[in-house]
Amino acid sequence: MGFEGVAVRTANPADLRREEDNLLSLRLRDQIDDSVFEGRRRGLQERRSSLEASLSGPQNSGDELLRRLHEVLAFSARAHEAFTTGSPVQQRQILETVGLNYTLGARKARYQLKNPYRMFAGARTISDWCARAEELRTWLLSREDFWLPDLHKPLSDIMASEPQAA
Repeated sequence: MGFEGVAVRTANPADLRREEDNLLSLRLRDQIDDSVFEGRRRGLQERRSSLEASLSGPQNSGDELLRRLHEVLAFSARAHEAFTTGSPVQQRQILETVGLNYTLGARKARYQLKNPYRMFAGARTISDWCARAEELRTWLLSREDFWLPDLHKPLSDIMASEPQAA
């Protein structure tokens, strides 16, 4: 049986290192040729890079997910009051956060809600809310770049911390 038929998948950096050592040992004993060695070595390096990237990347723990969920719900609860009593900058931030494609027609403003607020729009019964909660959890896990303005900050802090357009 040749080395080409063996496909071992590891999820541990030490196991990857051991695989690389075994591969080198096979090559030094002339049990595999250069082309097989190079192909397998490149594959191991790619898997190592992928593993290191996933291990060093941000992890969405349960606590982090709950914190982000709380931020979304707290923002939703406070947005109406902050919009009616807030400064024009706060009003603009709220509009940019929750909606898109604003149009004015027949003296009525029309818009579309952005996620995650679009998920809340049609929920009326308990079963709807349970389904929306699962959608929201999945969406929050997939989005690292989601940003909410802090509606409790004074105007001077809001102006300083607003994300810049690229």
